[in-house]
Amino acid sequence: MQHKEGRAMNLKPLMVVSLCLCLAFCASSQKKTAKAREKDPQYQYNVGLFYMNGNSVDEAIKYLEKSLALNPRFFLSWNALGLARSMKGDMQGAIAGFRKCLEINPQFSEAHNNLGTIYQETKMFDQAEQEFRKALENPGYSSAELPHYNLARLYFTNDRIDDAYNEVQSALQIKSRFAMAHNLKGLILEKKGSLEEAVDSYEEAYKLVPDDVNFGFNLGLAYYKNDEPESAKEIFEKISPRVQDQEMKDRIKEYLELIRKRYSVRAYKPDPVPDELLAQVLEAGRLAPSAFGLEPWRFVAVTDKAERAAIAHACYDQPAAATAAAFIVIVALVAVLDPDSDYVREQFKAEARGEDPAPIHEAYRAFHRVESIAEWAQGQCNFAAAHMLLQAAHLGVDSCPIGGFDAGALAAVLKLPRGEAPALVIALGRCAYAAPRRLRKAGE
Repeated sequence: MQHKEGRAMNLKPLMVVSLCLCLAFCASSQKKTAKAREKDPQYQYNVGLFYMNGNSVDEAIKYLEKSLALNPRFFLSWNALGLARSMKGDMQGAIAGFRKCLEINPQFSEAHNNLGTIYQETKMFDQAEQEFRKALENPGYSSAELPHYNLARLYFTNDRIDDAYNEVQSALQIKSRFAMAHNLKGLILEKKGSLEEAVDSYEEAYKLVPDDVNFGFNLGLAYYKNDEPESAKEIFEKISPRVQDQEMKDRIKEYLELIRKRYSVRAYKPDPVPDELLAQVLEAGRLAPSAFGLEPWRFVAVTDKAERAAIAHACYDQPAAATAAAFIVIVALVAVLDPDSDYVREQFKAEARGEDPAPIHEAYRAFHRVESIAEWAQGQCNFAAAHMLLQAAHLGVDSCPIGGFDAGALAAVLKLPRGEAPALVIALGRCAYAAPRRLRKAGE
């Protein structure tokens, strides 16, 4: 028994020595692993992606540049570096990164798509289209819905509506649950004058991503334009508590007020709208708020019989248009919204009220890089529309907002120059029938 106990005691120092050797080996192994990782471009690339996904862009750039210092031909790091630089607003740096990636691997479709996106944001539309097309040349590209979607955005921005529709359809054929594509399809269909189909597309986008307040807002607005005020009210009230953007909050408030106060009139008496009332309605539109104070609109009032008939025809001769005593067409100004245009400079000078307009200008320049300005300008026009519709109701003038029209035909009737687009038509007059009794559910 004593012999066994002695042997067990002799084993203890051996176990301690073995444990120390094991720990020393692990520490040495960890040092070797860390040293190997320091020289591994793939590892540095992975760390860069980790930081980029966490929105720590400066850290991401540091590791991606380290990856490229180890292997200048590691094309994945060039692609990721392009993305990181674009997140910093460095568009030229982003372009350089994507070009270097494609110089090493010309078949890398993701970089073609990314480069096309940057070209589009910097208004290099021809180059953007070429890159999106190159991305689609690879039959094995697993995310081909993205360049199709980006082409649709590009064509929509440049008023190539039929081409935009074809591309967004291609995107949805590849990925049917692509919510952003359904939302864009709704915008395109509205531009084509197919408001009911646009509602279907917005509904699909909102169903797929019900937490996206932009999808919800577009759906509510389409319901309103399609004379479905209760559906619009339901959506607006549902998304309103989650809206952070003050501009959108104000627009929702205005539309809810419109829904409460007025109804759309589908047929009018032949009585003319008095000039003084028409002037007051137009003044309400002039006083409407707009983001950055840019007021990206102008209003065309039409009372002439022949011109009214032409506008009604462009609105597919729907009863509200065919019988209207007057129209106000809200025209979106797009071409003048370039950050360096005289129009923008003058508006910002006025908006600054004697202060330095540079901060406003820089904020807008950053916004302009990433936003589809044609879509944004048309959306801004709804502020003016809401003000005019409310003012008309206050003055006892009946009205109907018309979003279903042939944009090309209407632009031709109004002789709009390139860079301007009709956003909404407001029909005005005196209702030809007794105001319908509203049938509504009781409030809870």
